[in-house]
Amino acid sequence: MARQLRFQYPGAVYHVMARGDGGKPLFIGKEDHESFVYWLEWVCVSHGWRVHAWVLMGNHFNFGEESFNDKAQAKIRKPGNHAGGAVRAPSEKEAERIIAAVGSALGMPTALDELMRLRKDDANKGICAVLAKRHTAVGNEWLGRRLAMGHRPM
Repeated sequence: MARQLRFQYPGAVYHVMARGDGGKPLFIGKEDHESFVYWLEWVCVSHGWRVHAWVLMGNHFNFGEESFNDKAQAKIRKPGNHAGGAVRAPSEKEAERIIAAVGSALGMPTALDELMRLRKDDANKGICAVLAKRHTAVGNEWLGRRLAMGHRPM
């Protein structure tokens, strides 16, 4: 008999696992592992999941998944950022991509001269800053200058 459906809501964290039937292998070779990771990344992007950690063994897998339904979060996800734990890009280029995607989702200008016309404490600037900081290693000073939030413009 199938188990009863669980409550699902944005931000919920789930432990997902599966074992091979009778201890039989799920993954035979490296190609099987790579294929599983590819499809896991695809599902994460298409369903708005974030995988915090995962393990693939020969006869089973486990991962911890968090669900999101937020437009801004979905815009910054791309394949490669979900498997194997947290990934933080060090580059300003990635932070620029996030700012552009989130700014677009929020209907916010992303050009510096237009950002300077907005209040320094604009909520959308804050959202962009938090998400860029969360997913990259750029510093607060760089974010403050890039989003015209009180530091000298770039």
